[in-house]
Amino acid sequence: MNVKRTAVAYTLILILLAVVGTLYLNEKPITPITSVEAVTKRTDEGFGRIFNDELKHELHIYITEEEWLGMGKDMMRYRYTDSRMRTGAYRTARVVYKDDYGEFEIDRIGIRTKGNTTRLIPENHEGVLRRSHFKLKFDWTLDERVASEAYKQLGQRTFLGVNELALKSNMESDRSFVHEKYAYDLLRQLGVPAPKITLTTLTVHVDGRELDYGVYTVIESVNKGFLTNQYGTKLNDGNLYRALWQDFGPATLMPIINPMAVGIKDWESNYRPAYDLITNTDSVTHVELYDFIDHLNRLEGEAFVDYIDKTLDVDVLLKAFAVTVLIGSPDDYRAMGNNYYLYFKPDGQVVFFPYDFDNSLGYGWDGESFGGYEGIATEDIYEWRSLASIFMGVDYSHPLADKILAVEKYRGRYEEILLELISTKAYSYESFLKLFESVKVMYGDDLDNVTSAGKLMFLTNEKSFMDLKIKSVLDQIEK
Repeated sequence: MNVKRTAVAYTLILILLAVVGTLYLNEKPITPITSVEAVTKRTDEGFGRIFNDELKHELHIYITEEEWLGMGKDMMRYRYTDSRMRTGAYRTARVVYKDDYGEFEIDRIGIRTKGNTTRLIPENHEGVLRRSHFKLKFDWTLDERVASEAYKQLGQRTFLGVNELALKSNMESDRSFVHEKYAYDLLRQLGVPAPKITLTTLTVHVDGRELDYGVYTVIESVNKGFLTNQYGTKLNDGNLYRALWQDFGPATLMPIINPMAVGIKDWESNYRPAYDLITNTDSVTHVELYDFIDHLNRLEGEAFVDYIDKTLDVDVLLKAFAVTVLIGSPDDYRAMGNNYYLYFKPDGQVVFFPYDFDNSLGYGWDGESFGGYEGIATEDIYEWRSLASIFMGVDYSHPLADKILAVEKYRGRYEEILLELISTKAYSYESFLKLFESVKVMYGDDLDNVTSAGKLMFLTNEKSFMDLKIKSVLDQIEK
């Protein structure tokens, strides 16, 4: 055998393989801006900037016609699996964020529509445009091979300090555009875990078409990254559940009858558990959740109080209840067994925190059985009406609220929080109006949009609702 000739042949083979590999990667190009190093350098500064309410924000989404219309096609195909068309399929886009200090850019991100009962096709086959809610995923791995370097890089990416962002329209349920922001800001002031939130203008660029979608709310996604921002790296490894009313009934924390109510969402098969595990999905037995629900329902008297004091962050829970009562959310844990998270921290403590407040403060969906928002404003602050029971004709309890507010020391602390929020005017029409006016000055001229949705930012029933709510709460506590 000619060793020299063999070596040359071997070298040629290696060169050929390298060329083929390069061609493969070029089919799914990773531009320099998407590398882990390039994005990470900007992470902290970008995170502070996008949620800085003193800055005006712009988001620009660049997407091909095929991918843009593909979102609607994905939804239409998925309607045979789920009539609400809640597909989890992403399409490819590029995002540019701008403010007064410059811009950040990231390529090859995932975009899809979002929403539980409010999914809309962004543009249908007749060219009708709608103000859909969107989800942007910056660590989307596309269809890269799992073992490839491209997969590893894409799976670690963040943009502006987060790996996901939610974009909510709000025009139907909140014409002020700030109900949800007011609620989240109030929760964070009290030390309750809540995602950061701000507003932005949104422009979608579709192969040369510039679609002005007006003003959107930008919300930090609640996931492992959120836990890191809240608790640091030492306490971010616990099990996080998103609890909401899905196919297995409301997430009331009553004893689990159907084990399918606890699990990990699989959108492809349309499996959507009431208690949906968000983190640590590789291997889990849900023991912590079952144990918590068991003790919550079974224990009574001193044994119950001892367990709650040891296990639950009670102060955070009571602060969350106080805020949801004051803003008048008809779609929360106490009314519907809906829209909250449970986080089982590595140190053994359980944390409850709510989300989704666009229907609130006297506008939007009023729960139908409260007697309108006037009924919500005067509702019993200790024994909130169970819409789940009314709608389903089944007697649902809400033990996390019912049993805890029956304990004198917890009830007293709950009243203290309510009185503090009212007396300091942290919750007041004045504080709400200040937020609304600041947002209107910054974004009031940017509401024009390509859809048929309304193009005005205005107040509705906030003052009458908040005034009546404050009077009702004070009257009930004085009794």
